[in-house]
Amino acid sequence: MIEFLSRAVLIGVGATALLDLWALLLQRFFKVPAPNWGLVGRWFCHLTKPRVLHDDIALARAYPFERAVGWVGHYAIGIAYAGALLAFSRPDWASAPTLAPALAVGIITVGAGWFLLQPGMGPDLTDHPHLRTAGEGPLWWPLSWQRYLPLKRSGRETPHDLGSQDHQPG
Repeated sequence: MIEFLSRAVLIGVGATALLDLWALLLQRFFKVPAPNWGLVGRWFCHLTKPRVLHDDIALARAYPFERAVGWVGHYAIGIAYAGALLAFSRPDWASAPTLAPALAVGIITVGAGWFLLQPGMGPDLTDHPHLRTAGEGPLWWPLSWQRYLPLKRSGRETPHDLGSQDHQPG
């Protein structure tokens, strides 16, 4: 168990640090804005309420130390993903890694950011106006977990709301 945990921490921290290095390079050479770990920390803090969905996390109540919470959460999730990789791959994977399990976990992690974190923090990939189909709502709506939950953000209509018999504009 100690070996499993130490490998998960090493792989998770290493992979997350590489991701952060990539973000730094994108910021420096391509002027891509750096991730705001303070807002991510604010989202984590609001999970204790429990509040998952926000119209705009920047307008939500601020918490002390939210930037630190965001950074710790960022690395904790990296460690958890590494633990999942080790748990669902063959026992000797860390000694002789192969691409397929790492790629599968990588795809899942991207999906988690797109379909959990971004929708939770406000406008998201599934709600971008350029991704809408002709009058049917977001193009990727069937892939969004929000579609299957009876949750509604204040002031926003979703295709789920618009299809409801009980929907009252307003």
